[in-house]
Order: sequence, then C-alpha cells, then structure tokens
Amino acid sequence: MPTLLVNPDEALAYLDQLRRTKAKIEKHAVLCYEWQEAISSSRRCERRDAGRARMDAIKAWMKEHGWEKELDYFTWDQITRLSLIKEQKLLTERIWNKIRLSLINWMNKLRDIRLEETVFKARRECLISAYCEYLKQPPNANDTCDILPHVGDIATFKSFEDLIKAPVDVDVNAQSFSDAFVQLPAYVTEWRRKIEGQLVSCLLPEGTSPMSKTAIDHHSPKIACLNLARVAFCRPFTENDVSVTFYPDVLLKRCFIEPYTLRHMSDWDKWQDPKIIEIKTMNGCPWSLEDSKGRNVIEVSDAAIPIIRASGLDPDIATTSDMDDLDARFRCGSCSSAMGVIPYTWRSAVAHAVSYHDRLGRRVGKASWTVLNGEDRNENLRKTKSPPFFNRFECALCRTSVDNRDWRNGVLLHLLHEHKIPVDKVQEDVHMRGPF
Repeated sequence: MPTLLVNPDEALAYLDQLRRTKAKIEKHAVLCYEWQEAISSSRRCERRDAGRARMDAIKAWMKEHGWEKELDYFTWDQITRLSLIKEQKLLTERIWNKIRLSLINWMNKLRDIRLEETVFKARRECLISAYCEYLKQPPNANDTCDILPHVGDIATFKSFEDLIKAPVDVDVNAQSFSDAFVQLPAYVTEWRRKIEGQLVSCLLPEGTSPMSKTAIDHHSPKIACLNLARVAFCRPFTENDVSVTFYPDVLLKRCFIEPYTLRHMSDWDKWQDPKIIEIKTMNGCPWSLEDSKGRNVIEVSDAAIPIIRASGLDPDIATTSDMDDLDARFRCGSCSSAMGVIPYTWRSAVAHAVSYHDRLGRRVGKASWTVLNGEDRNENLRKTKSPPFFNRFECALCRTSVDNRDWRNGVLLHLLHEHKIPVDKVQEDVHMRGPF
C-alpha cells in the first residue's frame, strides 16, 4: 500500500482552522440562543401582561354589571373555569363583542349556583320537612289521588315554586308552605292526569303523533286500559332491573324520578348544570317517562296475555283486581325443576316470563302456562313462587307517595325517627306494609 505524504505544518494549520471555525459557530449559536430567550421572555411578559389586563378588564366589567356577589362568593379560580376569561390576548372591541354573550351566560350560571346553594337549598329542605309532616296526616275530603308525588314534583307546583324562588330578603320556613299545601290536591290531580297520559302513550302504536299523545283526556277510555292485567310495565332490556309492575304501582318506581347519572353526580357537575344541586337536595327530579336522552325508562310487555287466557279470562277485559280476586296458581310448562312443580301467582308468573323467557329468548323458549287446580293447587300452595325483587316495604302510618317504599331496615328507621316507634314494637300491617 502506498504511503500518503502529508506536510506536518499544513496538517497543523488545517486543524487549527477547524478549531477556529468551530469556536465561531459555537459563539454564534450562543448569541442566537440568548436572542431567542430574550424574545421569548419578552413575549411571555407581553402575554402575561395582556392576560392580566384582560382579567382586570373582565373583573371590572363584572362589577359594573352587578356581579359583585358572585365575585365575593366564588374564588377567582372558580370564576376562570370559563377559559376565555384567562386567555392571554388583548381585549379589542371585536373580541369584546365576541365574548360578551358567553360571559353573561356564564355569570348567570354562577348566580344560579350561588342562589341555589345559599338560598334555595335551605328552602327546599324546609319543603322536604313540611312534606314529611303532610304525609303523616290523614287524607282530607279534597284528596282524589291515592298516590302523592315525590317532593321533586311538589317543588315545581306554582305555589311552592313561588315560595322557593321568592326574593332573597323574604323569610321562608316550613310554616310558610302551609297555604300552598291547601292547594296541593288540585295540583296532584293535574299531575296524575299528566303522567297517566304519558303511560297511555306507551300503549299507542308506534308512529302516533306527539299531538295525539298529549291530547289524551283524563276520562278517556284509554286511561281505563291502564288497569288491565295485560298491561305489564318493565324496564327496557338494556337495564338490569327485571322487575314487573302494574298500574298504579308503576307510578311509585324510582326510575321515573332518578336520572341515570344521579348516582354518579359529584359537586363538580354543578358547573355544567346548576339543576344538579337541586336534584341532589331533593334526592330526585320531577316524574318523567323519559330520561335525559329522550328515551323511555319503561316499556309495556305482553307477557301477561297467555297467563290471563290460561286462567279463563279475556285479556281485553280482565283487570288486575279480577286476577287478584281469582287467586289462581300457575305452572310454567317450559321449565323443569328438580323440586317438581313450582307454582306461581299471576304476578310472579308475569315476572318469570319477562325476566327469564323474554330476556333469554330462544335459549330457553317461550313460556307456556297451565292453571293448577284441586289437589295440585293445594299441594303446591306453600311453595308458591313470590314475585322477584318484591321485597320493598312502606310505612303504614304515612300516605303513599312516589319513592316512599324502601328496604325493611329503611322503613324501620323511618318509624323510629319520624314516628318514635322502637323496632321491637313495630307490628306488620299496622305500622308497615309489604313486601311489595
């Protein structure tokens, strides 16, 4: 291999030139970095100053337009949850015009939250206390409904709502609602008429216009259809609750007054919707057939029809009272059991058909029903299957209202705290009714 001859002086000069070039580049890079940092720091200061000036201007605008109480009640961090308040941009006339409406809506929401937490919440609690006392009283001559609304509905009736939303300087306590309770029977009648119309709408064919559904009169024959034994109400198949209910007990179900998200609500959700404070205070909302997404929370099953026919009655005529009076026992021919025949009451038979046969579909087949007569009925009477999930009780000393049914221990606590009846003194059918 040939040897490369390099002049040592030239090599050293070349390396020295490379070092000087590198030093110049590094020096220039440092100058560029310092320049960039100076520009960035200046820009950050400008943006910070612009942001402070923006927030100061917005705060001054809030004080000028009457939001001082909101500024005193909430921290500035809470107020600036609306991101446009803390944007680091100068407020020009064009930007003011763009954000003014959003600011007004946001401050109105904060005002609603403040009033709900500082004024209306205490008044709603007074209403809850007054309503509990009202439920302890026997019905008067003007009462036409056997089931009273949940307190969430009571708060929406005009006389009660006017007191709750009265000016801040008006003193409202539990006694303040006395005159409003005199008008309650009329409100309850209208409430009952409205929700019966909603339930009847479940029976109408699909495609019926909304106008037809809302025009159902309280005395319409369609209202009477609710009492038919064939009209069995159950939760949609997407729900875990597989209990079956008939009219008028269906009115008592909590699903009508509890939004699906109620058990997931937290204090943070109030910033999205101040009504959440009201719902949590009342432990429910006004009765509605639809949830927050416009879907029915309950549907009608035809599982009772073959059971009614098996008993010898006409499904188009037989009422729930007719089936209760018949007191027949039924056997499901599609199910076998190592224990032999399992007799069902007509209500538990419907619950079995819905929860097992309808929901499992082709895997278990359709239910087929026969009536147990004579010795078969007497022999299996003690083994009669009770309706599943019917393990709720209610206070027999209070009037029936939506969501007043509870687990046994809950009713015992109610009797102890509200009626001063010790647990060992409670008598079935005297102090508490159930199970339902």
